[in-house]
This record gives sequence, structure tokens and C-alpha cells, in this order.
Amino acid sequence: MRNTAMQGTIPSDIGRLTSLKKLVLDGCRVKGPIPTEVGNMTSLRALSFEHSHFLDGPIPSEIGRLVKLTQLDFACTNINGVIPDTLTQLTKLKDFDISK
Repeated sequence: MRNTAMQGTIPSDIGRLTSLKKLVLDGCRVKGPIPTEVGNMTSLRALSFEHSHFLDGPIPSEIGRLVKLTQLDFACTNINGVIPDTLTQLTKLKDFDISK
């Protein structure tokens, strides 16, 4: 769902999508933090929030459980805080962008 009018917070129920392989919310108007339940989406290979300017808060350490991830993109968001140590577990990660 790129550049849609989708807005609001990301529901914690998103963690129930355990078979989803790709979640791209680029350019959407989602706001608030990324729910920790995203760590339950263990089939994800790509997770992208690029240009989701209203997204804020820290990168949840639970993302470290997504060991199949090859792409993780927070470019042009208001994500803040430290990069969690758990991201070192993402050994298949090829693209990681946190640029402003």
C-alpha cells in the first residue's frame, strides 16, 4: 500500500499476520509508534515505512525476531532513539535505511 490515504495508528493485531512476507506502508499517513507485536510476523522478508512522516517512536527490539528480513526501511520517518542490539540477529538483511 504505497502512497495511499490510509491513516491512523498501526493496530497491534498486525502481529497476527504471521504468514505475511512483505509489508510496505511507504508514504502512508500512519502515525505513532510501531507496535511491538510486529515481532510476531516471522515470515516477513521486507518491512518498509519509507516516507511515512507521521511514524515516530523507537525501533522495537522485537524486530530482531524477524530473521528472514532482507529489507528494513525507515527512511524519511520520525523514528528515533537507539538502534536495538537485537537487529544484529537479522543476518539476511541486505538493505537497511534509516536516513532522514
